[in-house]
Amino acid sequence: MSPRQLRQESSDIVTLYMSLVPFLRENSPVSVADTARHFGVSQKIIIDAVNNLYFMGPFNRSGVIPGGGMFDFDMDLFDEGRGDILVSQTPSLERTPRLSAQETTTILAGLQILRAASEPETRDVIDSLVKKISAARGSNSSPMIVKPVTPPPVIVEASAAISEGHQIRIVYANPDGSQTERTIDPLRIDFVGSTWYLRGWCHLREARRTFRADRVISHEHLDSAISTKSTEDLLQDSLFDESDTDLVATVSMPAWVFPFVSDYDPKLIDTTPSGDLVLEVRFAGVRNAVRFVCRHPGHIRVLEPESLRNAIAQWAVSRG
Repeated sequence: MSPRQLRQESSDIVTLYMSLVPFLRENSPVSVADTARHFGVSQKIIIDAVNNLYFMGPFNRSGVIPGGGMFDFDMDLFDEGRGDILVSQTPSLERTPRLSAQETTTILAGLQILRAASEPETRDVIDSLVKKISAARGSNSSPMIVKPVTPPPVIVEASAAISEGHQIRIVYANPDGSQTERTIDPLRIDFVGSTWYLRGWCHLREARRTFRADRVISHEHLDSAISTKSTEDLLQDSLFDESDTDLVATVSMPAWVFPFVSDYDPKLIDTTPSGDLVLEVRFAGVRNAVRFVCRHPGHIRVLEPESLRNAIAQWAVSRG
């Protein structure tokens, strides 16, 4: 394959320079031709990069590059690109800021959470990274305790099912208190705040759904493979997937009721003079919305749409 011509855009140049310096530190002396071949660019681009780096270095607070603070190459050996590249000083890498104890603890805690939700082959990589970060702290660092994160059994089961491409069956407690049996194609696990979530394709609802792990009453790993339909589209980064069939309602409620509606990914619109919250809430249909509102009689007031207010009124009449 012939070397491609690197597009002369800022992002491409920065990416090349950030990759080039570590490569040269690891491999120099190295020929221009081998370097160009490694990055898939022309030799001229590599020659220009070395010539530019020779005049670069980190600025101090006064906007001046201090003495000895520039990149340094053996320019005689380089011979204007006809020879080899030998880098002897890379100040921006040699003076990398060290992480504080608190920053290190935060990273290790995050890795523990990531490990708990990862597939088995990924956990070995994370374990290796944790050891390296811990070792880099040094023996003089203050003691550090990172509490291991233990996922609930359904998350462990779902993680294995995702790795194997299998379905799972759960009995799930819905927000209205009812229970349903669901066959799910598990696609992703999320840990938000202190709550584990399982995201996947629900064959009962024929749609993507997000399930709270603490509402799963029982679970079973099935031998059946996930359907191709569930993997046709990528999951959104947001925890709750939106659908064209969802009902979007505007409601008001006291602040103390808010935790009960948090599963519906509410969006705060306004507050009333009395301190009530005005929220936009997305429900999976009218029936789901009616059930939720009627579980909190007198505390949740539907502002719109009119059709939902009518459905709630009809439900109240039917209950006498």
